[in-house]
Amino acid sequence: MSLDASLIRLRTRTACASCKREHAHCDDNRPCQRCCLRGQSDKCLDVENKKKRPNDRLLRHTPLEAFQLEHMLGSPDLITLTTFQTESSTHLYQDQMQDGTIMYRPLNNSSLCDIPSQASLESDEGLPPSLWLEDWFIQRMFFRLIDRGVYTIEEGKILMNKAIQTIAKRINNLQTFITIDQRSSMTQEHSRSLQVIVNTCSSLPIPSLVWMSCCIIVHANEAFRRLAGYNQTSPSPLEDLSVLDLLDHSTIREFITTLFKEGIMTTGLSHRTMPANMPYFRGASVQRSIPGTLTMSITRDIFGLPTFYTAHFLPLPSVLEQFPFT
Repeated sequence: MSLDASLIRLRTRTACASCKREHAHCDDNRPCQRCCLRGQSDKCLDVENKKKRPNDRLLRHTPLEAFQLEHMLGSPDLITLTTFQTESSTHLYQDQMQDGTIMYRPLNNSSLCDIPSQASLESDEGLPPSLWLEDWFIQRMFFRLIDRGVYTIEEGKILMNKAIQTIAKRINNLQTFITIDQRSSMTQEHSRSLQVIVNTCSSLPIPSLVWMSCCIIVHANEAFRRLAGYNQTSPSPLEDLSVLDLLDHSTIREFITTLFKEGIMTTGLSHRTMPANMPYFRGASVQRSIPGTLTMSITRDIFGLPTFYTAHFLPLPSVLEQFPFT
């Protein structure tokens, strides 16, 4: 039995003239999905034109250059998340995700680790949140950790480069590999998991915090807000890296070490229990910390990539009287 070669469509990596980034493209001269979403399908470079270029031109743009070009050109400035509502009505501050959007808000300074102006991850052909991680975010996160004193400059740069060469590279490969249908199903599964996790944590008497890829806090339950005096709405802005301010130095170091040790892609849930200190924001001119125990669970997608981090904090009973929470 033989197949007609004309019926076989191969996925090809090609950089189109409009979005300036190499990505998967069906070898049938159709515009790519990225350009269709931008309303620029007429500007998309088809495969036949790509093949006519001299070979030396195919090698002129490295992946890093392609990445820089994309963010210089800019793209829509919204990340869209599937709308959900929590069932709990007892939160001091409800999670504000009814409109289903998380804004990319560019910062005022011009640091190389700032969020690219008008960048959008959701517009990147509907990527599921577990595949949002990019080199620029890893750089920004580690520079924040260096500034906070979690790592020395030398330690931070070593870990940052390691993360870019392993985690970001693997995710970038998956961004190209998965199909449009897979992206859609993964995004839907992400939304379902989010609903289940938020509803579960909402009813718990234990202080609980949930965040997702790119350190975006998606839920802090009432017990957490009352104990810590935490009053920020969810989801947290991408540029805030808020979760890094809610974990002490030793917890962050152990957490990152564990991620590298277990590998970026694994199966099932990951659980970790460790001593930790939670910041206390209520009525104090100098920030104090509540000692206790932190239990963390990592929910993963079909590729084994982290989708949600759920942390439950148990404060030491002996010190609770020092931290009024009513």
